[in-house]
Amino acid sequence: MANKPVIVRTEVVVVDSQETNQYGDLLFTDRAGKQHKVSNKRDWLFDKVIDGAAITLGYAVYMDREYLADILDVANQLPPPVKPQIPADAPKPTAYAEKVPTHREPAPQEIGMCWNNVGAGVRDGSIERDFPKQGVSIKSQYYTYIFKTTGIKTKEE
Repeated sequence: MANKPVIVRTEVVVVDSQETNQYGDLLFTDRAGKQHKVSNKRDWLFDKVIDGAAITLGYAVYMDREYLADILDVANQLPPPVKPQIPADAPKPTAYAEKVPTHREPAPQEIGMCWNNVGAGVRDGSIERDFPKQGVSIKSQYYTYIFKTTGIKTKEE
C-alpha cells in the first residue's frame, strides 16, 4: 500500500480556466494568472477543479520536486453560517407600505406650480376647450386665488 503524501505547502486559489494536455494532465489557471498542473496519475482530483471555485492546493515533495498532491474544496472548510443575534429591544421591521404616508400636504412650490399650470391654461384658452362644462368655474377659482395672494382689489369688492 502506498504511503499518503506529506503536504509541505498549501495555496488557496480561485480557478479561472482549465484544459487537458496531450498527456492527459489537467492544466488550470487561477485568477492571478498562475498555471497549475494535476498529473494524470491523480485523475481523481480532476473533479475538484471547477471554474470559479475556490480550492486549496496541497503540495508534496518527491525527489526534491514539488507536485500537486491533493485538492481541498474551500467551501467545505468554512464554518456553517451563524444566524445573526437580534437584540430583544430591537424595533420590529415593518413593510415598506406601512412606512409610506398615505396622504401628505403638498409643498408650497407644488401648489404654486399647479396654479401656474392652471394660469397657462386660462391664458391660452385650453381650460375652456379641455373642460367645457367646468371652464368658467376653473377660471373664476384661478382669478380669485391670484387676486387673494397678490392683494389686488377688484371693482366688485
